[in-house]
Amino acid sequence: MKMISKSLKLIGLSGLAVIVGVVTAVPSFAEDSTTTNTTTTKSTTSTNICTRIITLQTKNEASLSTHVGSMDSDFAKRLSDIAANQAAIDQKVAAARTTASTEFDSKIAALKATPGLTTAQLTAIETFQTTMKSAQATRATAVDAARAAYRTALAKDVQTHQSSLTSAVATYQAAIAAAFSTAAANCGSGTGVLDTLRATVKTARTNLQTARNADKVTSDIKSLIATRNAAIKAANAAFVTAAQAATSTLSAALGSSTSTSTSDSSTKTTDGTSDTTSPTASAPSTSN
Repeated sequence: MKMISKSLKLIGLSGLAVIVGVVTAVPSFAEDSTTTNTTTTKSTTSTNICTRIITLQTKNEASLSTHVGSMDSDFAKRLSDIAANQAAIDQKVAAARTTASTEFDSKIAALKATPGLTTAQLTAIETFQTTMKSAQATRATAVDAARAAYRTALAKDVQTHQSSLTSAVATYQAAIAAAFSTAAANCGSGTGVLDTLRATVKTARTNLQTARNADKVTSDIKSLIATRNAAIKAANAAFVTAAQAATSTLSAALGSSTSTSTSDSSTKTTDGTSDTTSPTASAPSTSN
């Protein structure tokens, strides 16, 4: 069973990464030291600062809105990709199981057609067929349960992760908006207002990055994948044990003169259930 790293990619944080650094650095404004009229210079400088802050605020709001929209679209696409990947895997699994079942039935039919079989031997073949189909069904049920549990837990983790990031970005937006409003209201106070604005923006950025780093789900997804794979491995092992026992019983009933090869698809250690999630849902990778 292949380990899937796609799920991890599918819920990558690229959407949020775009948000950090959205606010452009606020330029500094030096007072014109060559002007002799202090009152006029101060008034002109204050006006320039106010105009600059308003311009920056307008540009920032437009840029941030665009990036937040991109993040939301990215989140939606990732969820869509995970769902599509899981659907594709379900189709492959169903097809693999159908093929295995058909091949098995064909081999059983050929075995029954062997000349010279006694009634007891035919009964043994039918018992073998029933036993194997039961083992196949048991394995499929266990594997499907493991995959379903994985998908449910993955969906919950992804939803929680995206909600946390959305909340962090909303907090960031509010902090930046408040910083610009305060700066605009006090722009007549001189260039010191710019220093305050820069500091506030820097703090908001740091807080956003901290929130982003704290909300990593990579380890959680890896744990979910490990749990799923362990359950599937156990189901395959149980199937192999049952298949070997059934084959041994059939071989004894048929004797050495009749081939009892069970190398058909029905006795393979896997049944097409590897969630080769390729989307790094993994699936999970998220796969599925």
